[in-house]
Amino acid sequence: MTGHKTYTEQTKTLPLKSGKVLTYTLSRKAVRRINLRIHAKGNVSVSAPPSTPLAAIEAFLLEKEDFLTRSLTQMRQREASRKKEYDERMEAAYAYATAHKLPVKRDRKGNELIGRMGFPGSYFNGMPYVAGKGELTGIITEVEEKFLREFGPMKTPVTISMRIMRSRWGSCRPSRGSITLNGLLYYVPVACMEYVVIHEYCHLLEANHSKAFWNHVAFFLPDYKSREALLSEYEPKLMPFS
Repeated sequence: MTGHKTYTEQTKTLPLKSGKVLTYTLSRKAVRRINLRIHAKGNVSVSAPPSTPLAAIEAFLLEKEDFLTRSLTQMRQREASRKKEYDERMEAAYAYATAHKLPVKRDRKGNELIGRMGFPGSYFNGMPYVAGKGELTGIITEVEEKFLREFGPMKTPVTISMRIMRSRWGSCRPSRGSITLNGLLYYVPVACMEYVVIHEYCHLLEANHSKAFWNHVAFFLPDYKSREALLSEYEPKLMPFS
C-alpha cells in the first residue's frame, strides 16, 4: 500500500535542570526539524525526523526549559481559574435548582442540565440562561441590516434555524442561504452570540476561513478575537466553526 504516512509515537521523560521531570510525547515522522508544541491542557509533544538522535532532542528541550516552565505554569494557572469559575457556576446552578425544585439530569455526554432547556431559569453545565429568543432575534435582525447596507440583498434569501448541536456553535450553507445556530447560544454572553451570528453571515460571502473571510469578520467586529476567546471559556468545549 502507498500514500500512507507512518510515524512512531512514544511517551518520554526528561530530568530538567530545575530538578523537575518533563513528560512529553515524541513522534518520529517526516518533518524537517524538531518541533515543540504545548497543548491547551498542558501536554507537551515533540515531533522530529526519524534520524534525529534522542540526545539532540533532549538538548533542544533543555534549551527551551525556561520557556517550557513559564508556559506550563501559565497554562496550569488558567486551567485552575477556569475550574474555579466552572465550580462557582455549578454551585450557583445547584442552589437555584434546589430553591426552585428544578430537575437535575445528565445528557448522553454527561453534561448536566438543570431545568427545562432554553427557558429562563434553566442551566447548562452551570451556564445560566442569559438571553431569550427575542434578544437573539434582535441580534440577527441587526446583523442582517448591516449586511444589507454593505452588500445589498443576498443572491439567495437567508433562512435562520435553531437546534442543539454537539460540535458547533453555528453552521452555514452558502449555496442554500441557510444558517443554523446552536440553541446553547442562549447560555453565553450576548457579545459571543453576536460574534457567532456575524461569523456565519460572513460565510455567505466566503465559504472557507480564508484571509478574505476574516477580513469581513474584522470589518463588522474589530474585537472578534477577544469575543472568540471569551466564547472558548464556556462549557461545553465545542469544536471550531464549520
